[in-house]
Amino acid sequence: MKRYSSDWERELASSPFDGNLFTDKQYKNVERRIRQHQGKGRELARSKRHGSVILIPIVAIAAVAALLLLFQPDRLGSLLKEVNSWFSVESPRQEPPVPPEQTEQDPVQEDQENKGEWVRFKGSTYAFEDPNYWSGGYYAFIVNSETEYKLLENNGAFVKVQDGEQTGWIPSWYLLDEEQEELVQDVKPYVMIIGKATDFYAYPDQAAPSGFVLDEGKVVQILRQYGDWFSVDIPLYAEPITGEKWIHRDNLIVYDDMDAREGYLRLKDGGSFIYGDKEAKEQRQHIDYKMTVRIDEAYEDTYRITAAGGMMGYVKKDDFIPNPYELTRGTYMELTSAEQEALDRFAHSRDDEDLRGLEPISVFKIYQQASLMGDAGLLYDLLYMQEGIPSRDQFIEEYNRTADLSVNGEMLFITIASQTELKTEYSGDEAYIQPLQKEDGEWHFRLLRDAERDIWKVSWLARQ
Repeated sequence: MKRYSSDWERELASSPFDGNLFTDKQYKNVERRIRQHQGKGRELARSKRHGSVILIPIVAIAAVAALLLLFQPDRLGSLLKEVNSWFSVESPRQEPPVPPEQTEQDPVQEDQENKGEWVRFKGSTYAFEDPNYWSGGYYAFIVNSETEYKLLENNGAFVKVQDGEQTGWIPSWYLLDEEQEELVQDVKPYVMIIGKATDFYAYPDQAAPSGFVLDEGKVVQILRQYGDWFSVDIPLYAEPITGEKWIHRDNLIVYDDMDAREGYLRLKDGGSFIYGDKEAKEQRQHIDYKMTVRIDEAYEDTYRITAAGGMMGYVKKDDFIPNPYELTRGTYMELTSAEQEALDRFAHSRDDEDLRGLEPISVFKIYQQASLMGDAGLLYDLLYMQEGIPSRDQFIEEYNRTADLSVNGEMLFITIASQTELKTEYSGDEAYIQPLQKEDGEWHFRLLRDAERDIWKVSWLARQ
């Protein structure tokens, strides 16, 4: 754009500065030129483009004012009045800006927008480091139906989610639809038997089974249920397989010892032997730990079996204990008939007199059996009342609140104790149940005696 300049500005710009510029004649000439351009300045002030063009005369006037201030300050006042009249253009009234309307945002919605997409699942299941249905014993974490997880990726068959600093892949089937109400239900574990050979599935209604065939007579432990489908745990004899194994109801039957083709070998009374022949004459290996076995073929007095690690051989039928999920039968924790009767009486009466005459080891075994039953009230009634023990209601409430952790801990302890020959050591009115051999562990279980009534009961915080 061509720069605007007045005649006087051009004259001033071209004048040599070797003399006194501001004579009376030149000053009057400047005033005249200003009045000639007054109308032009007002038009510029009204122009929408005055932001750039109007600066030119203003700069020139400012220069003249500066020179007047130096050489003829008495003329400066009249010049300023002229300039003021030149730019005395009434500006249109401007209303103060109206701030944009503030809409209150739902904090939950704002939080969701900040986080990205979050998802929930139908129930508990494993999250793996890679998009697989199963792994060889390893998993990243376990999801549940109550927690929201950040969705990172969805490849169709699997979704990748984040839980804290951990990430893992889960089959897309487990994603919970907002309109879906049915959830996978965790159940108190119980056993059933495969009644008809079937493959297992990675999730209910999978188009084709992903697992291998489970033979008739295999014992499974039910962990979760979704409609007519059951997620199960199965005994394994080679590499571990971690992940959900779903079976339809039609392939399961109610558990019965006579139908079970899986179990373990008797531990108590010297343990069991695996033989090299079906007549059980050639002793091959002594078994003094809980070994899960599968019956491959039955003979008159023996079974041909397969055990963990691919071990094969023959065992006596009397040494086979059906149901691999049984914790005490045929072990050092199995109750005698007298102990079972004492448990039945005490569970009914809750009278300490029904415990009179029992040895500490018997009370210990009864207490562990009550743990397997999950009876918090019975466990409390077997405790010796002493300082620091909570009330019955407090104990039951805490036990139920941490039931999964409590039961899992007790199961592990009972499994360990059941494979160990035990002994009792006494110290006055205290008794300590512990392994007979030190190599079987360094633990003890404390009981206290009511000396007046000669009744043994379990100490508070008994296991150390």
